[in-house]
Amino acid sequence: MTPVDLLEFFPFDIADGPTFLALYFVLSVVGLVATALLARARGDAVELRLAPVASSALEPTAPSAVPSIGDVVDVVGYRVAPAEVRRRLAIGSVPASDENWAIAWMRGGVASLTDALLAHAVAEGVLVPSDAPKDFDVVVRPTKDRVLSYFHVMLATAGSCVSATRARQAAYETATAVGPELAAEARAAGLERPSAAHAASRRVVLVGGALLLGIGVLRAVRGVALDHPIGYLVGLMLLDAIATMALGMVSSASVMRRRYLEWVDASTVSLRADVRSGRRTIPSEVTLAVAVEGAVRLLSSPMFAPMADVFDASSYRPAERRVVTWSGSSSSSNDPPWGGGSSSGGSSSSCSSSSSSSSSCSSSSGGGGGGCGG
Repeated sequence: MTPVDLLEFFPFDIADGPTFLALYFVLSVVGLVATALLARARGDAVELRLAPVASSALEPTAPSAVPSIGDVVDVVGYRVAPAEVRRRLAIGSVPASDENWAIAWMRGGVASLTDALLAHAVAEGVLVPSDAPKDFDVVVRPTKDRVLSYFHVMLATAGSCVSATRARQAAYETATAVGPELAAEARAAGLERPSAAHAASRRVVLVGGALLLGIGVLRAVRGVALDHPIGYLVGLMLLDAIATMALGMVSSASVMRRRYLEWVDASTVSLRADVRSGRRTIPSEVTLAVAVEGAVRLLSSPMFAPMADVFDASSYRPAERRVVTWSGSSSSSNDPPWGGGSSSGGSSSSCSSSSSSSSSCSSSSGGGGGGCGG
């Protein structure tokens, strides 16, 4: 019995070559899409099964008072209420102000975190529009937030007056520096897909790809036995192999992360509407609104309308990364100078100073510069 006799059934026995190629192409497209969906579903299932309550994501609150001998214990004499524990970056836990950075990072990486930093600076009055177009006074304020501390250092080293481009550069460099720690925080909270889930997804992709390639191989064997050309079929098989490898390399987003971000999105609908209308201007609330939906829609807020330039992503192209230490000097270290406390003094000079010095942002000397601080 020859290979041709073994393969005398649909679809391998289709006599017309172009017809089989068209069928195989459609089957490949449908099969790869189905494989991608099944791989994602399988990874989600494994992640949900393995999802732990990460101990590092637990934040203890003030413990209940422990009664001493002779005290009257409420309800049950020997039972003491355990300390309440608040989970960070968890559904049902209102995000603390320092969790806004991780939310922005999970939502859109460096770009979203850059916008969140700029929004906080505007709301807090760290960046104040000056009389000069596209220039801003820098008023660095004391803060215990590590991310803000680093951002304030970057702004302070740029000078007391910065251009919109330089302000965004400082925010971009800050986001790039603190990103790895924010990613680690999300991972500790169980908002990153575990390796076992990735492996399960890849196995589904390999099985799906093997089935598609197997159909092509069997048809090719039959074609060779009948002395038919198989060049186009081999080309389609190579495309299937490449697509399968690409699917295996792509990592699906964590289902726990998707659910958490969806919950934050649904829980902040009224907050974001209030921020856009200008009814809420507290820096932490403004930052959360930007972290959730970005800065584009926020520009309709009266508070941010004059600040459109600093949020314009097209106004800045990332340059060589520069890390600044607390002493204000450049450093090759990648460790951000976090340590809390004040980054600088509380006041700064105005961009629109009437000083005739050539270093003034609004100097009236010839050749008028394009802003200040960069």
